[in-house]
Amino acid sequence: MNIVRYGTFQGMQRYFCKDCRRKFADNDALPGMKTPVWIISLALNCYYGGMSLRNIQQEINKRHGAYYAQSSIYNWIIRFSTAAARQAQFIHLAAGEVLFIATAPAAFGKNPLYSLDVFDVHSKYLLASWLLENITEDGVTKSIRTIKFAAPVTSQYPTTVMVMLACNNKLGNSANIIFQDADASMVKEFNSILKKRNRVVRNFRDIDRAQILLDAWRMHYNFLIDAGKPKFNKTGGESASSHPRSWDDIISQSR
Repeated sequence: MNIVRYGTFQGMQRYFCKDCRRKFADNDALPGMKTPVWIISLALNCYYGGMSLRNIQQEINKRHGAYYAQSSIYNWIIRFSTAAARQAQFIHLAAGEVLFIATAPAAFGKNPLYSLDVFDVHSKYLLASWLLENITEDGVTKSIRTIKFAAPVTSQYPTTVMVMLACNNKLGNSANIIFQDADASMVKEFNSILKKRNRVVRNFRDIDRAQILLDAWRMHYNFLIDAGKPKFNKTGGESASSHPRSWDDIISQSR
């Protein structure tokens, strides 16, 4: 091939083919995109680590000498968060016998909502996150029933499951679920995790988009960062090879 170097663009080497008269860059970008996967991955890691779009823009420029508009960074976040949320549907972590449920008000526009987050106490994995119009005993019970449990199911629902509830709602025992108030140390531990997550979604008024970010942050927390959790296969879930290990994996799989 008759190819020569053709300068750089935002720190990336460009090339020119004298035969077809076209310019291109060998930059590990997805089809139809000019931005390398590793730049987008950096942006997503920074965003789900709590950085603002402006700070992400500055971080990319500092590390790679490239400048991207905040609108472009925002579009990457939405596009690949959607991909992460889609991939999360196919990864089912198995819960143990003790869960922690945290509920909190989540105001989006004029409609008051509540976030409902379910952790496995032993593994500390975040099993599910929902935005609900209200928190009721029936609603919580139905939500818990969507979770996969490691314990053998002898009836419609495992009878040994205890839910540690951290909210002002006093829920009684029903449907073979034992509700019990969580102790202060447990509330502090899991709420500190959720406080980091809430910084990511607090500015979104679009409820559907906020739910996507909740699911994407759950992927980020469970698999992409070291938060003192046991290895993936100790939860009784799928094999360790079946989940992404970085945002690069999620971006590449979105092809």
